[in-house]
Amino acid sequence: MSSSASETPDDAILNDDMRAFAHRMRVEFPRFLMQYRFVVDEMLAKVSILREEFLHLHRYNPIEHVSSRVKSPQSLLAKMARRGVGPDLDEIRSQITDIRITCSSIADTYRVPETLTSQDDVRVLEIKDYVAHPKPTGY
Repeated sequence: MSSSASETPDDAILNDDMRAFAHRMRVEFPRFLMQYRFVVDEMLAKVSILREEFLHLHRYNPIEHVSSRVKSPQSLLAKMARRGVGPDLDEIRSQITDIRITCSSIADTYRVPETLTSQDDVRVLEIKDYVAHPKPTGY
């Protein structure tokens, strides 16, 4: 007797769902990660241009440090679990978004995002103000 003979209808559906999810992840997830990397690269380019513009026009650079990373699949899955994000790529795309820029002063911390988001092709989804509302960890 095979193990599938003892499956309940719910088990069969779950297995079909899990198989479909595994297939999507195997086929679609690498493309998703590539697109994610491209978006990060595009934002880095915008920030780099903004730095150059400030230096050229104002002889001043409010951006002290820019760093980026594309999360590893394991890190991304852990963040999804922490935030309760389901295994749907569109949901991941809409819920796991962030960019971090370190500025020289508190005033610059507000000036840089304002300048960056005033561009027509940048859309702000959410702003977390860790200056006004620091995390308990101090971040």
